[in-house]
Amino acid sequence: MPYINLSRFPADKAHHGAVKRAVETISRSVSARDTDHPDFFEYSIDVESSLFAGTYSNIYLASNGRQLPDQPLIARVYEPAARIDARRSSYMKVLKYIGKRSAGCIATYDIFFDDAGRVVIFQGKTSLVFKNGQI
Repeated sequence: MPYINLSRFPADKAHHGAVKRAVETISRSVSARDTDHPDFFEYSIDVESSLFAGTYSNIYLASNGRQLPDQPLIARVYEPAARIDARRSSYMKVLKYIGKRSAGCIATYDIFFDDAGRVVIFQGKTSLVFKNGQI
């Protein structure tokens, strides 16, 4: 993980402590769980409703009727060719941490992986429309 010298910034010590605690929490967190975990079966993925199809991933409509009955979800499924190790990925840890704590980001509810190397990320569905990389 990159090193940052917090003493160079004029922010107060309490803020530095909060950032340090957040980094420690992220470092210790579990980024993803196996698809054999019971929580995975609470979700359903509508593979007939593809929102995006790419070389390394596909995005589908999804739902979790028990825990999030009124929340529209998407499932981003990374294929093994993406070569993502969801268990050790710092990006996945940060995505999950920020996605649960920041109102300004799309919510990330769960991340799962399987033995074949696929990674499934369940996130809140947004109505933002992107065209040529712009909102």
